[in-house]
Amino acid sequence: MDRIEIEIERLRKSKLALDPDDPNQNTLSISLFNALLERAQETKTGAHRQEAAELSGEISDEMDNLAEAVNLAHVLDLTSNRWDKPIEEGRRKLAVSPRGLPSRPVYLNDLAVDLLQRFRQKGKSGDLHEAIGHLRAALALRPQNHPEWPSYLINLAAAMRMRFEKSHRIGDLDEAIDYNRTALALRPESHPDRAASLKNQATALQTRFEQSGRMHDLDEAIFHCRTVLALRPEGHPERLSSLGALAVALQTRFAYSGRMAELDEAIEQNRAALALRPRAHPDLPLIVSNLAVALRVRFEHSRRILDLDEAIDYLRAVLGIFSKETSNRPQSLINLAAALQTRFGHSGRINDLDEAIDCILFAVITHVRTG
Repeated sequence: MDRIEIEIERLRKSKLALDPDDPNQNTLSISLFNALLERAQETKTGAHRQEAAELSGEISDEMDNLAEAVNLAHVLDLTSNRWDKPIEEGRRKLAVSPRGLPSRPVYLNDLAVDLLQRFRQKGKSGDLHEAIGHLRAALALRPQNHPEWPSYLINLAAAMRMRFEKSHRIGDLDEAIDYNRTALALRPESHPDRAASLKNQATALQTRFEQSGRMHDLDEAIFHCRTVLALRPEGHPERLSSLGALAVALQTRFAYSGRMAELDEAIEQNRAALALRPRAHPDLPLIVSNLAVALRVRFEHSRRILDLDEAIDYLRAVLGIFSKETSNRPQSLINLAAALQTRFGHSGRINDLDEAIDCILFAVITHVRTG
């Protein structure tokens, strides 16, 4: 059984172990959905694709933005030309509709969405460029106070993010951020999609910070992460991922500012995520790993051995979460080895050094096995 099949089986068992009403069911369904897609791409068989299609009914209502909806459409059918007919029909509607037709902006937007779906499926740049052109045209035909204007802006922002991911031109990312910011300003704070839009904006701003190093982008991203967290109270299925996102952003800012309060808060946010008891949540390994890294960094500044001890405990826990054949296991073993070597240097306990050497050996063996 290879890595993907092991992961698929793990996710299936995790879903069965959870109560049907558990909020983590949806997150597990999305992870299983993506694993089935990856397997279907390798095998070219219909069984995995069919299982993914059946899962789509569970998760389609949770797609809270265009980018996620486009990705969902991508996984539903890997090889067919399912978007060709809707695109041709959309082009036909545009060809016969007069310039002043009130529904023309709707036709432009709908065609753009279909083109973006096909772009994600097939990667044809022409589809992406055509979609952007149609979305710009739809915006030009609507006044800024029109109720559809923010939706068109958000779709255009998603399209520009896609183009940035392909071109790496910072100007495309700048446009995406500007469009999303305008849409957020136009929509009321009570809008049901506000949290999703803020999450996307925070991600885009963090990406731009990584490109340019402009600290105000990271500051704004953290502000949005805090707002998203406030909009996702206890019991919300996305609260755990929101806590994790804020913790990552705070750890990033600490790396530049050196302010211990930010590292302390990142640790507390990760602890809060773990307190939600995400028994089978697919983000659990990442959150535990991030908490371990943050604790180890705090030890390097404070020299409090309890932080290092706790970091090692969490790194061992991560190894218990990952399958022995998963591709993430070698890095987790290396992280644990590094922490054990640090503690050996601090305490001189030879068993820490022995365990660190074993971890490095197992990391090499696992890397060879998983390729």
